[in-house]
Amino acid sequence: GRDAVRVKSCWGGMVAFDARYLQRELSSTTKASATRADTKGLTTREIEPPQLPIRFRSEPEPFWDSSECCLIHADIMATTPFQTPSKDVSETYGDGIFMNPYVRVTYDARTRNYLWLAQRFERLFRGPQSIINSIAKLPKYNYRRAEVEGDIVNDREWVPNTAPRTRRGVDRDSSWQVSEMASSRVKRGTGEARKEEYWDKKGHYVDVKREARRGGYCGVRSLLVLKESKEEGEGNWDTMLDELPPLGK
Repeated sequence: GRDAVRVKSCWGGMVAFDARYLQRELSSTTKASATRADTKGLTTREIEPPQLPIRFRSEPEPFWDSSECCLIHADIMATTPFQTPSKDVSETYGDGIFMNPYVRVTYDARTRNYLWLAQRFERLFRGPQSIINSIAKLPKYNYRRAEVEGDIVNDREWVPNTAPRTRRGVDRDSSWQVSEMASSRVKRGTGEARKEEYWDKKGHYVDVKREARRGGYCGVRSLLVLKESKEEGEGNWDTMLDELPPLGK
């Protein structure tokens, strides 16, 4: 196999970036502007390269969770490159993000001690993993995976019955949508999704126009919250399955 496999992004191991993308003193070298036109009557917008320095970020929508490690790849790929790759490199690889499948990393030393054993049988895992993914319905469907930044797309927005508001524009911060549930919850629920009767009382969806953001392929429709405290053996996050309004409602 090859030691350089093209990927859309990678956050399952170690990564190396050109540090200049992340350095503040180089911010003046970019001339990207934030000027955008009104969305009415448009199907796309003119997009400028992101400004330096690039930082890890999140998405503002409460019901759309994206990996910050994937988003930073998307941001770097959208910037103007500092240097043009050599002819040999361009012909062999081209531009993009590449992963070396022979570099193995683990979260702890104990797991690393078993790598030598797993490597001898890992190709046999392909069948069982395919079956497990089929049963678990993985990977989850991402309807934004093919969106292009700046395109104006049709979407649906959840409007709570207890907090009626008008949409103030495309791409705004929608944190108010979860303020009620966050303040009223004593114990965070992470159980199964609620039934349709529950959501009929809570709110409804409206059709809206949304500007596609960079890195739409990085996300999945879910609501994750950071735990204020955790018990031994627990993760840092809760997946709020019982507070995610189904799109089909």
